[in-house]
Amino acid sequence: MKSIVSLVCCLIALFLSLPVQAQVDVHVEPTRRTMLLGENVIVKVTFVNHTDAKISLTNSPEHQWLSFSVHESGQSYNMRPLARTRFPKLELSPGARKSYEVNLSPYFNFQRANNYQVVASVVMPDGVTTYSSARAPFLLSAGSEVRSFRVQLRGHRMKISVRMLMLNQKTCLFGQVYDMDSDRVVGACYLGQHLNFQKPSIMLDSAQNLHCLVQSTPVYFTYSVMDTHGRRSTCKIMERSGGPVSLSGTGRGISPVGVVPYVKKPAKQEDEHNITDRPF
Repeated sequence: MKSIVSLVCCLIALFLSLPVQAQVDVHVEPTRRTMLLGENVIVKVTFVNHTDAKISLTNSPEHQWLSFSVHESGQSYNMRPLARTRFPKLELSPGARKSYEVNLSPYFNFQRANNYQVVASVVMPDGVTTYSSARAPFLLSAGSEVRSFRVQLRGHRMKISVRMLMLNQKTCLFGQVYDMDSDRVVGACYLGQHLNFQKPSIMLDSAQNLHCLVQSTPVYFTYSVMDTHGRRSTCKIMERSGGPVSLSGTGRGISPVGVVPYVKKPAKQEDEHNITDRPF
């Protein structure tokens, strides 16, 4: 009898020691593990309802149902948010999974090239129970400078540059706008993959917009334009048309020469034949 009681006690103790599955599973992952300083920090957040009941996640005056905490390497405390996050109501049916992409840049002051970790947390409708994701690391890199221009813009000394960054073992070019007076990165954007076969052609127009024409594959080039806020306003895939490939400045602005916009060709359809056309 004692042995049976001991066995039951052991089973109860084992059951109590097992981890309890969360009602809501939260997972966060940056869309890229490496980003240039000044780019938008985009993370993908996934929620899974493990219960057999519908869950409604809403904001209240006391708390937001979804929040993020970010830790910068070498710092003692998490980063202080710049603004309070507010996200729309989320309803999860039993067993449902939903994912969203969230830009963290408006909520945190990412101004240093460093390693970071982000955690997403969900507050349940009772206002007390909280479920958090695992830490997801990402790197904000300064990249390496390819070319830069120093200009006067909006009453500030600005540095507009093209920078190089390795992503998935591929060389990529980015544009970046840096305010030298306030020591602040205004913004950055992706310009195109760089094949290293040909030096990229880089120019500024009269409005200080950055133009970049870079060879991305043996056949195709990428033509991008970045505005003075570090946002990409134009991105076109080009192909050779003959002669040297470069950017040319004229009275009407800057335009690529030696290339034409790539037009995707329609799928080639098989020729229709009459049955009498069959070879014998």
